[in-house]
Amino acid sequence: MNNRKQTRNSRRTVSRLLPGVLQSNALLILTVLISVLTVSNQGWAATFPRAVDIAQIRQIVEAGFRDDYAQADSIADGLKSIYPDHPIGFVMQAAMKQSEMLDMEHFDFEDEFYKLLQFSEEKSEAIIDSVPHDAWAWYCLGLALGSRAVYDARKGSWWSATRRGIKAKRAFTECTKSDSTFYDAYVGLGSYHYWRTVKTRAVNWLPFVQDDREEGLRELNLAINKSLFSADFARNALMWILIDREEYAEAESLAVQMQRKYPEGRKFLWGMAMARSKLGNYIGAEAVFAELIGRIESDSANNDFNVVECRFQLAEIHFDTENYQKCIDECDMVSRLTLSDDVRERLKGKLSDLKEIRRTAEKRLKEKVAVRNDS
Repeated sequence: MNNRKQTRNSRRTVSRLLPGVLQSNALLILTVLISVLTVSNQGWAATFPRAVDIAQIRQIVEAGFRDDYAQADSIADGLKSIYPDHPIGFVMQAAMKQSEMLDMEHFDFEDEFYKLLQFSEEKSEAIIDSVPHDAWAWYCLGLALGSRAVYDARKGSWWSATRRGIKAKRAFTECTKSDSTFYDAYVGLGSYHYWRTVKTRAVNWLPFVQDDREEGLRELNLAINKSLFSADFARNALMWILIDREEYAEAESLAVQMQRKYPEGRKFLWGMAMARSKLGNYIGAEAVFAELIGRIESDSANNDFNVVECRFQLAEIHFDTENYQKCIDECDMVSRLTLSDDVRERLKGKLSDLKEIRRTAEKRLKEKVAVRNDS
């Protein structure tokens, strides 16, 4: 039992809950949208946003947290029409497309996503060429590069993701150099600094490889306390960092707080379920994973990728609580799903793990029954 639980704990890391982490990154992408300066109708000359622009940006953010991508995309499309020479509308629409693709684990909008990012980079660079210290242009450029980095990582293009991630970090840094009060940029910087260190743990002992985790936390807290509109996005990023740091009670508390604020959305449910599972609150975790399954299956874009993820977690919970029949039932429900070739290929490792979990659970169940019959 102990060996099995140790194997499970080593496997069920933050990275195993890809939907939650990637949704976290997708929301981070939204973060950098919400405090961007809009422009006047006479080209891209930067001005502070009108009240109506801020209201629209807030509506987009709220729609994103509610998983209402149609509304978010519609509002972003309108902003793009109002400011055709500025990257803000294009990069916002790209973020909406990416958030939806990450949320439901598909690639349906990839071509449009790439085109929007290309326009965003070109328009940002055009402004920077004329006004080198335009913080908003640097911000949009960082957002576009960061969005592509997240997407490349999701598709396994790690070298491209790393290269673009470094460029995005430099753009966000230029943004804060141009305007030291641009606190929203610290969501991107804080996440970069923390997770870069985590991903390079194996070589952190080298003198030229810095441990920037504390710096990343400081930057995220700065965004929580001082950013104009990005506090919730910083909290979302912080939730996953708390899980990585094994501060599960704090992560659960934060997830519950944010889920109450956005009850229609799924994003904070992933962190809530993960934190409860790590705390040993298996009943609470089971309830959240079951809720996620219901919400995912009711979505017309569902391809069952995340259903498999949830049932995988439930199978492990039932195994660890020695409820072997329920564990077997979860594995069987996955085996009955009709998965596309693409989804099956991406879940190949997890599906193999589920087969092994089922075999072991069946063996343990037989042993348990035999002991009961002998007594």
